[in-house]
Amino acid sequence: MKRTLLWALNIMAASSLLFFTSCGDDPDPIAPIISIDNGTFSGDIGDEVTANISGMLDGEFVSLTVSKFIGTTLDASYGTGGSMQVTTGLPYTFNYTLGLDGLTEPIRFNFEVIDDNDLTGSADLIITTNASREQLLVSFDWRWASQEFEGAATLQDCEADNVWSFEADGSVSLDFGALTGSGGGSCDSDGLLTYDGWAMNSASDTLRIFRGNAFSGAAQDTTVFAIKTFDQSGWTADETNLFGVFGWGFEAQAKN
Repeated sequence: MKRTLLWALNIMAASSLLFFTSCGDDPDPIAPIISIDNGTFSGDIGDEVTANISGMLDGEFVSLTVSKFIGTTLDASYGTGGSMQVTTGLPYTFNYTLGLDGLTEPIRFNFEVIDDNDLTGSADLIITTNASREQLLVSFDWRWASQEFEGAATLQDCEADNVWSFEADGSVSLDFGALTGSGGGSCDSDGLLTYDGWAMNSASDTLRIFRGNAFSGAAQDTTVFAIKTFDQSGWTADETNLFGVFGWGFEAQAKN
């Protein structure tokens, strides 16, 4: 009798435990886990990066927000205020063409997914942009910022507003600015010369500008710059002519 009673009590205890366990709270949902197959990319201006975004979601997909940062600063020119919404679901293929905005700081794209549990998960794509001197030369206009001869500054006021434009097809132009004509230096020949083209050697340390005569069209000479420094903010070079060695300096400005 005692054994029967003990057996019955054990069955009741087990049943109660099973009941309370089955009626307990459901486990908390898990936040989305987002992955990207190409999390870092390094390339030149004009290169295209493709990244595939996928994820593991406990809930249903609601949206994907793609945000662009230059360094740590949100790029407000991208999408709407720096972000773009995607509602087509995962996986998602993202494409981006490298531009000038990545020259100074890395570009970061953040991909944040939200599900119907109001939980989020994210992953980042980091892009570094390289540029050759030729690419930089044609990507900006270049204002004539300084000139020295034998240690003395020789740039004239009428030269300081001159802006050079180099094009990818090998053409070049010079905007003489508001101050033209006589004034010393090269200003005395404003409009008398044509600028017919440019070329840079394979080592990117010598730039040649081909000049002609505006009246006859005949080739006149070639200005040769021995490049000393060159980056996205400016470049310096030495020019050797009949008078000696001149040091040139140019500052970058937005392409006109």
